[in-house]
Amino acid sequence: RGADVSYTLLFASLSAGSVLTVVGCLLREDSIAFCSQHIAILTPVAEALLSLLFPLQWQGMYVPLCPYHLAHDLVEAPVPFVVGFHTRYLGQVP
Repeated sequence: RGADVSYTLLFASLSAGSVLTVVGCLLREDSIAFCSQHIAILTPVAEALLSLLFPLQWQGMYVPLCPYHLAHDLVEAPVPFVVGFHTRYLGQVP
């Protein structure tokens, strides 16, 4: 997984401290939702973060770009998730 991952967008989007915080959340298997007004960066940023878990692998649900009609069900899921949303959904997703 890590061979094709670029960290440029990750560190352009998040500070080093935020990256460390998110990696810590991933290691604890917390649920994480990413939001951006630029949907093109959601998948590369999520992939870069998950690659930082190597040699471990994320075992939870992974939906880097969630369509709006699935958002409510995914956020209510009883399993850990990594999910990406467009920012226009922020006020509409629980």
